[in-house]
Amino acid sequence: MSLWYTVQFGVSYYTIYCVPWLGWDLVEPVTYSISQGSAILGLLYMYRHRGVGTEFTQLNEYWLERRQRKWLAKYGFDLNRLAFLREKLDRLNNEIKSSELQRFA
Repeated sequence: MSLWYTVQFGVSYYTIYCVPWLGWDLVEPVTYSISQGSAILGLLYMYRHRGVGTEFTQLNEYWLERRQRKWLAKYGFDLNRLAFLREKLDRLNNEIKSSELQRFA
C-alpha cells in the first residue's frame, strides 16, 4: 500500500505541475476517488479476514496457515506431523544450547 500511495503521489504531482492542460481542479477528484477506493478495498479485505489481526506478524501467520492448508489439500501433507517435528527440533536446539553453555562454562 505504501508503494501504491507513493506512485499515486508521484503521478499526481507530475500531472498537476508538469502537464499544462491538467491542473489541480482535474486531478484532485481523481486522486480522492482512488484514495477512497483503496480505503474501501482495505476495509473489505479486513472484513473478509475478520479473525485476523491487523499487525504484520498476525497477517503473516494467517497467510502461512492458509498456504499450509492448501498444501494439505493438494498434497495430503500432515500438519500434525510438521508441528511434532518442529517441537522436537526446538527441544533438540534447546538441549544443544544448554550443553554448549555447560561445556564452555
